[in-house]
Amino acid sequence: MRTAIAFLVLCVLGTGTVLANPIVGEQLYIDFDPPNLQYETYPAPFSTVDAYVVVDLTQGVPGFTEVSFALATTPGMASGHVFTNLVPGAVVVGDWFSGVTISADCITDLITPVARLSFVYEGTPGVVSIEDHPTSTRLLYDCEVPPYVYVFCHRYHGGVGQPAVLGDCGGNPVENVSWGAIKGLYE
Repeated sequence: MRTAIAFLVLCVLGTGTVLANPIVGEQLYIDFDPPNLQYETYPAPFSTVDAYVVVDLTQGVPGFTEVSFALATTPGMASGHVFTNLVPGAVVVGDWFSGVTISADCITDLITPVARLSFVYEGTPGVVSIEDHPTSTRLLYDCEVPPYVYVFCHRYHGGVGQPAVLGDCGGNPVENVSWGAIKGLYE
């Protein structure tokens, strides 16, 4: 009896650990020309801009079935927003502004543009940022049954008329910096 109770407790704790501590490492970012890693764009005022939400699985997840996020644009930067799902056959719940979930069969491409936000650039520099979904904060589900839960970070928020903004994935502190700027850190 004691062994059965101990086994039951370990099963519950093990399951709770998997659910409470998702695997971290996958990335979402804004790319204006996927797969060319263009995190910023400098359009003419009143031209149309396409910002792509990209899921990057190069950290080791073999595929995913669901991702949730929201998007925001700097006030006064954009108008006429149009959100487009790019995953064929996906079920889309919600909207880009308050939170959207995209669910599909197993997507195994390592780098996948899942959505596009098109808008008219009003001439004010700003950012297209990836925000947290209000109920599925940064969760990405893999293709296993039942799925493992992964937590993604935001690599880059797209700069429009200005440089891109580094997200919370960390990264190389010397990225996109001249040698003089690096030396200046130590003077």
